[in-house]
Amino acid sequence: MDFGLLSIVYACAAIYTLYQLARGWRGLLADPPPAEARNLASLTAFLILTPPAVYLHELGHAAAVVLTGAQLRGIGFFLYWGYTAYAGRLTPSEQWLIAAAGPAVTLALGWGAIALGMLWRIKPTLNQLIVLFGILQLLQILVFYPLLTVANLGDLTGSDFAVLYSPATPLLALATGIVHGISLFLLVAGARWPAVRRRYARMIGGSAPNAPPPPVNPNSIYAAVIAGRPVPEPDPDAPPPDLTQIIPAAKALVTDASELALRRADSAFGTDERGVYIRQALEAILTEGKGKSAQTLYRQARALLFSTERVGAAKYALALLTLLGQPADMPIFERFARDPAFTRIAAGGLATASGSLDAAGRRLLPQLDGLAKVELVELLAVDPSPETVRLLLTAGLAPGYEGHTALQIARAANLPALLAGTPEDAIVDGAGAILASLAHDAVSGGPDGNLAHYADAAPALERYLALTIGRRDLSQLLRLETFRAALAEPGVMEDSHRQALLAIIDPRLHDPAWTAVVERALADATTPAARADAIAAARAIGRPTRDELFRWLPHAEPAELGGLLAALGEQIGESEASRYVSVALERVAAVGDATPWDQTLALMAALEVAARFPDAGGPLVARALAGPVTTRTKALAVLAGWPAAAREPLLDVVRTIAEGDPEPSVRARARDLLANPAP
Repeated sequence: MDFGLLSIVYACAAIYTLYQLARGWRGLLADPPPAEARNLASLTAFLILTPPAVYLHELGHAAAVVLTGAQLRGIGFFLYWGYTAYAGRLTPSEQWLIAAAGPAVTLALGWGAIALGMLWRIKPTLNQLIVLFGILQLLQILVFYPLLTVANLGDLTGSDFAVLYSPATPLLALATGIVHGISLFLLVAGARWPAVRRRYARMIGGSAPNAPPPPVNPNSIYAAVIAGRPVPEPDPDAPPPDLTQIIPAAKALVTDASELALRRADSAFGTDERGVYIRQALEAILTEGKGKSAQTLYRQARALLFSTERVGAAKYALALLTLLGQPADMPIFERFARDPAFTRIAAGGLATASGSLDAAGRRLLPQLDGLAKVELVELLAVDPSPETVRLLLTAGLAPGYEGHTALQIARAANLPALLAGTPEDAIVDGAGAILASLAHDAVSGGPDGNLAHYADAAPALERYLALTIGRRDLSQLLRLETFRAALAEPGVMEDSHRQALLAIIDPRLHDPAWTAVVERALADATTPAARADAIAAARAIGRPTRDELFRWLPHAEPAELGGLLAALGEQIGESEASRYVSVALERVAAVGDATPWDQTLALMAALEVAARFPDAGGPLVARALAGPVTTRTKALAVLAGWPAAAREPLLDVVRTIAEGDPEPSVRARARDLLANPAP
């Protein structure tokens, strides 16, 4: 092979590339870059930067010649190839050192350029140019030069690799082979590793294009999520995902976004409740190098996400964005994370864009609530960092869904170890909230486990109680009462631990200092949540709340009426029954089949109380008999326990129900009531 002729050809191409650089160098600095800048970067990496790299390679040889004491006769530099001439009597080891110096320089240039281009974002096209230059240097020294040596093309008997692998230096040849093999492995593995590919895509991705984004279909999943409208929730009873369907469906969409492909994808992805298999399938496909280029897939994913009305196809598009997306997509991931159908996939996308799942969790957790927060906590609790553990303790419980996550957080946090020593107050308070949730579920039942399922419950509770020995506030009183109720259950933990903890908690609950805490809570309660806490705190120390409840009921929110009426009913006697019924009738309006559910619940709670007071409860029962099936059934059950005198005013209504009520079960109950004498 005539390397001189080849260099002339390359030099001519380099001159043309320099001309293109003079005209279009600004494109290399643009963000986003034009398409022609990408091509110019590739040409520059090879045709313009290779000659300096060749000269540095030969300088490496020359430096080694001087180091060994040989006579340097000159460096031959022909842009794309060169040689170093020297003379002198050298040992085989010294000859190996001179031969190794040039490839060592090239290896350093290659790995250094790749590290620079992958770790420091300059401009998208400049990052591409730097990384491509590094890859070309590594390919040249690890693959092409050794192949030329093996094939003996041209006069290569004294080439670097002929000396490096010479039998005259077996140990040095072995070291050469080890370094050569490791370098080749790292180069190939890096090119195939999804995390490296995603990193490269981000470094060369550029900002959002100036061109307008694809139009948004107003009926699309994207439009629903952005507007805050509900989308179909994950189906917990869906069959397990079938990878034999998901992978072909993903491959089809990668190469073909036809209507048929979309329908097949929706069918396949719709069974993937959390999107985990979709992401795995896409990573496998991208690792195999199948489908279109990253930028093409990225544009396809955004277009599909903006247009599709199918949840499965939206999951596919979002999962693809998590692999190829850019920091500009972070608002999209945050919006989709708020819907539990997409939380896990979107969290993965935010993790890709922000650098880690921990960083994504810190960004997302304060924004989410409900089932979306449950999904994220389950994801974060698998292997959390210390910083994420702290976040889970302080912000991981979703109001109304505490039982879904408390046990996972407790196990992930290792509460006894975390509470050892003198942890900060936020950690102690978070641990108390977790333990209180587990204790509450031990009494009332919880969806995902309770105090009895937490192996470290006893030492964790002991440490928490020791750290809060002087604490006297409302939340602590409520937690102590919750702990006491749970520990009253014999099966919640080993009996010796249970009795020892009760011996700590009971004296604290009898502390007179709690009276002032409860009085202040009752006086300051102006919201439903505050009133519920104040009532529970008063109940814990045995302080009646009749006066407060009568004062609150006329102004209470509809959603809390049932709870307030039930709490008041526990505390009144016969002398206050008429007042109770009057207040209940005032707040519980006439009910019917279209009555809001909270009104129905309030009436049901009042009926439970009225059942104890036949002389005063008649008006409440009459209202319930005019209500929906639920209240009519309950009212008839109340009447069945009343004496004849209390029943008498309502018997005409009962006969009407027995003759013509549209619900057969209600008619049957009314007839039984009429047929059976009063107790």
